[in-house]
Amino acid sequence: MDFASNPIEIKWIPVSCLVPNPWNPNRMSKDKLTKLRSEINARGFMVPVLVRPFGESLQIVDGEHRWRIAKEQGLEKIPCVVSQLDDSAAMIKTLQMNGFRGENDPEKLASLLADLARDTDRETLSRLLPWSEFEIEQLISMEEMEKAQSSLRDMTTVKLKPPELELYVVVVTSEQRLEIEQAVEEAKKRLAVEDDGEALSSICRDYRIK
Repeated sequence: MDFASNPIEIKWIPVSCLVPNPWNPNRMSKDKLTKLRSEINARGFMVPVLVRPFGESLQIVDGEHRWRIAKEQGLEKIPCVVSQLDDSAAMIKTLQMNGFRGENDPEKLASLLADLARDTDRETLSRLLPWSEFEIEQLISMEEMEKAQSSLRDMTTVKLKPPELELYVVVVTSEQRLEIEQAVEEAKKRLAVEDDGEALSSICRDYRIK
């Protein structure tokens, strides 16, 4: 049966008519569950739950966490796709839905987060996305490190002779990063220099002298 002969129909079904399946291996951390709950509260159900007829009820094949949140929040109905599946097909479909979502390409993810971070603070991103502020900061640091390495490669390509530079990366919180950036900017003004590394080195020398 092809897609054209089996069109998908979304139905709003009472939460009380749905039951979870006993084989679902998917587990969600408390933090991610909290974020999913917040997203559903803010935007509602944007992805329907996949179910199949099961006795007098409908058994959930994919979307158990969304259903539990709906039940917890007292929602009467949620959008569902009803599919005629036997036990084996239902189990396979659960694994497919869990596994076919794919994985994020680290470099593209880092670049996308860096773009978002220009207009959205890390705390907000952490609240909306499945990562902590620390994880987001680490990913953005990957993007910044790649840009720094790319700049060094460009300098070599045009046959310039850069000074003996080393890439120095430190993982910090967003608050610590802001403090460091402010201190570096103040040192650059005080020393009348443009190089961040020179300014940071000056701050470290002053600290050692004290």
